[in-house]
Amino acid sequence: MTLLPASKPLALPMDCQALVPHRGPMLLIDRLLSCQDKGGCVEARVVESNPFVDANGELEPLVTVELMAQAFAALKGYADLASGAEPSKGLLVSVRKVAVTGRARVGDVLTINLAVKGEFDGFTVVEGEVRKNDNLLAAGSLKLWIPGRESAEEKP
Repeated sequence: MTLLPASKPLALPMDCQALVPHRGPMLLIDRLLSCQDKGGCVEARVVESNPFVDANGELEPLVTVELMAQAFAALKGYADLASGAEPSKGLLVSVRKVAVTGRARVGDVLTINLAVKGEFDGFTVVEGEVRKNDNLLAAGSLKLWIPGRESAEEKP
């Protein structure tokens, strides 16, 4: 799977609401900043209304996995829109080797960087990291599944 479409690219940065199915308080990402052939970068602002912010204003650490999953959805949605399709819906099916090394607080701006490492039969494996400025907060590998993509996808 190539994230960059063969057709014309869309202007970036782009609001993630146009790219992902998440809505309301479950939309945790804000803007797609970049999209390359096999990855990209998404921005998320930690706001007080986030359902995963605790009483001390800190974001629950494991939410970084959801941030990476939503970032992939934004990258895939961008590629779909740029090629004239509706954004795909998918599912997070596994998480591997996630290391959380820091915490985010209300007011922080996070960047989520992803790299596609492989695809097979509708499944995509990505490696991601969540950063606050230059500080690594979390990194790990996710496997995602996009229903209906099995027959149309490139094989590694």
